[in-house]
Amino acid sequence: MTPRIAMTAVMHDNKYIIGAATEGTHGYTPFPEYGEFPSWDAAQAAADTMNERAGMSREEAIGIVLGTMKRGVAGL
Repeated sequence: MTPRIAMTAVMHDNKYIIGAATEGTHGYTPFPEYGEFPSWDAAQAAADTMNERAGMSREEAIGIVLGTMKRGVAGL
C-alpha cells in the first residue's frame, strides 16, 4: 500500500511554508516552491486546501502529521 502524504504548515528557515508529512515516516519534507505565507495560519489554510483537493479530511491529515511527530520523538 502506498503511504499517504499530508500537507502541513511548517516553519523552515524562519519562514512559514508548506511541508509534506509521509505516513509511516518521521519528520517532514519542506516545499518552499509552494511559496511563503505571512503566518502559520495562512500556510495551514493553504495546506488544508491541498489536502481537501487530494480527498483527505483535515482529521486524516492531522493524524498523519502527528504520526510523523510521534515516530520522530519515539524513534520508532
